[in-house]
Amino acid sequence: MMRPAPDLLVVEDEDLIRVLLEDMLDELGFSVTATAGSISEAKREVEARRFSAAILDVNVAGQEIFPVADMLVDRGLPFMLVTGYVRLAYPNASAAAPRCRSLSKSKG
Repeated sequence: MMRPAPDLLVVEDEDLIRVLLEDMLDELGFSVTATAGSISEAKREVEARRFSAAILDVNVAGQEIFPVADMLVDRGLPFMLVTGYVRLAYPNASAAAPRCRSLSKSKG
């Protein structure tokens, strides 16, 4: 019997990156339940939808994602932080989250 694909929330403000990420996740057997391109949109998705985990861009349209990460911690949902920044201070709730850092030139 085949298990259903894990449902994910993807928060990324760059449309092309978000679409590419959704395609890659689909190929890996994940189901993207919701996407958001802003902090306010991400907060609404966390409040309104059910999903198994989230992939969060750290810098969303110039704002840090940590308030959304805190909401996920409060709900006991796992998440991964994605960033192109090398040096970045993570608040306590996000300090233990897995991180994926860009291999391109450092932004920070």
